[in-house]
Amino acid sequence: MPQALSVGDVHFGGGSPTIMPSADFLSLMELLRGRFALERGATIAVEVDPRTFTTDMAEALERTGVNRASVGVQSFDPVVQKAINRIQSEAQVMTAVENLRLYGVRRINFDLMFGLPNQTVQSCLESAMLAIAMRPDRLAVFGYSHVPSFRKNQRLIDTAALPDIAARAEQASAMADTLVAAGYLQIGLDHFALPDDELAIAQRAGRLRRNSLGYSAETCSTVIGLGRPPLVVAATVTFKTISRKAVITGT
Repeated sequence: MPQALSVGDVHFGGGSPTIMPSADFLSLMELLRGRFALERGATIAVEVDPRTFTTDMAEALERTGVNRASVGVQSFDPVVQKAINRIQSEAQVMTAVENLRLYGVRRINFDLMFGLPNQTVQSCLESAMLAIAMRPDRLAVFGYSHVPSFRKNQRLIDTAALPDIAARAEQASAMADTLVAAGYLQIGLDHFALPDDELAIAQRAGRLRRNSLGYSAETCSTVIGLGRPPLVVAATVTFKTISRKAVITGT
């Protein structure tokens, strides 16, 4: 038998992997551990949709050694949620975070967005403040990209409700300022992390990398994707800290 490939980072994403039955997730992790040599201390991360996340799945994550979760929030504003057809309450997000921590998943990321339909600077600030109150280790703040020719579900969005370029820039800047004021460090282009987070440490040490999954503190240059569509990447990009103004304006 050939030697099993050593793996230091496992990421379940691309949507809502935690929607699968917990028994199936247990079987999948058993299969992966049987085919690959997971390194001691490997990061095993999973994306979580608070609307469908159950206690059974939280327990399965603990049993399989998952130690990081990325919670999809986008916006806490009900008006924005209705516009993008993603209704989830603050209570649902809080329950998901509490269950993750209860079952040993201590490292938690939040995904927030700006530039969504009906989104305002005030609603962006309120979403940022609600996220801060739950104290995730990291936050990714992405700009909404409207490409209805590629994403059919976006054809239902009223383009007149989308913020213009100036409004998007103001929203992004306001969210960044709020997160930094709360003690988060800006990481690269669009991430924020607490000072003791791995990404913050890597950035200070000049080891911050970005691959197809986002920023990474790892130096491995190969990413292998399993699923549909598959992804195989053998390249790494090193980023230096740049000004927030350059990120927002694109200069």
